[in-house]
Formats: sequence, structure tokens, C-alpha cells
Amino acid sequence: MNRPIHHVPNPGDRRWCRHSYILWFGAYGSTRVLVYANGLDEALEIAADCLVSEGLLGLVTPHETFYAECEHDEDCNHESGECSGEIDHTYTEAGWIPSWEWGICAEDLDPKALSAYVHGREIAR
Repeated sequence: MNRPIHHVPNPGDRRWCRHSYILWFGAYGSTRVLVYANGLDEALEIAADCLVSEGLLGLVTPHETFYAECEHDEDCNHESGECSGEIDHTYTEAGWIPSWEWGICAEDLDPKALSAYVHGREIAR
């Protein structure tokens, strides 16, 4: 059984966006976000903004916190501004997401399959 969608930050955009993405977040993928966007980069930005605005800061690390933690990391090159944490994190305008804690559940499902997924039912194949 599919896990239900927790967040749909931009339902009004489905008419003019080319794609729909169901993205998962967290170590166990338990947070799902349905996003309408014209590409994956845009979808990830919208989803990250949604998670931060919902107060789910455990999933997205704000830039200030990320770089403050870097100050204490021996592997970071403080003179050049390079942080070793950037290697395995995904950048968004809202903050940094560990690359192993997000992914794509589904993309461009037809309306019937999308409805089934949103309501936590199996998608007929």
C-alpha cells in the first residue's frame, strides 16, 4: 500500500505545469509531497519551501545552521568557503537536504493513478 501524501503546496498549478512529482523525504521516506512543476529542480525547490514553512526543519537544514556546523568540521576549507558537507547534500534556496533523504516516488502519473496514490491506494499496473 502506498503511503498517503502529506503536503500539496501548489494544487492550483496543475493546469499549467508540465509535470507532477511525488517526492519523499526523511530517512524512511515517510513524508510525501505532491508538487506540480516544469522540472525536477523546480519541484524540489517548491517542496523544500513547503517543508520549511510547515516547520519540518529536521528535513531541510537552513543555510545558516549548515554553515555554522561546517565551522567545526576539520574537513571544511574555511578559507575558500568549501564545506565537505556540500558533497553529500542537495542545495535548495530553502536550505540543504541530505542527498540520501529525498527521492522521487512517482512522476507524471495519469489522473486516476495520481488520485489512487494521493489517497493511499495501490496503483493498478
